[in-house]
Amino acid sequence: MNQRTVVDASVAVKWFTREQHRAQAVKLRDAHIAGETTLTAPILLVYEVTNALRHNPSLNADDLEEAVQALYTIAIDYVPPTQETMTQAATTAKQLNITVYDACYLTLSRQLDAPLVTADTRLAERAPEHNVIRLASL
Repeated sequence: MNQRTVVDASVAVKWFTREQHRAQAVKLRDAHIAGETTLTAPILLVYEVTNALRHNPSLNADDLEEAVQALYTIAIDYVPPTQETMTQAATTAKQLNITVYDACYLTLSRQLDAPLVTADTRLAERAPEHNVIRLASL
């Protein structure tokens, strides 16, 4: 059975860089490509990953272009923001003292009743009541 998994930018960046826990991130991406899970994310992921990669000194312009192309060709289920989602994200951000960006991933995870996989330890620690899986544990 194909399960839905929400991923955040901290996971997706690892698909294109040599960072700790890259192997787990690539395994999750490959499971999506194989149809074993469906990766879902707010469209915000594209902006966050592109920005993070743009600031990575080990990547050149060609690497950046290939990464952006891959963010679309692997067919992540991108979800646009709605008024309801953003209202819930703002409330969650205030309650947990996190960014609205991080709260968007948590909110989508809750709306879809799907786990959120993150490499962001701080986010995982601040959201113990949510269905958050640390990438390192995969």
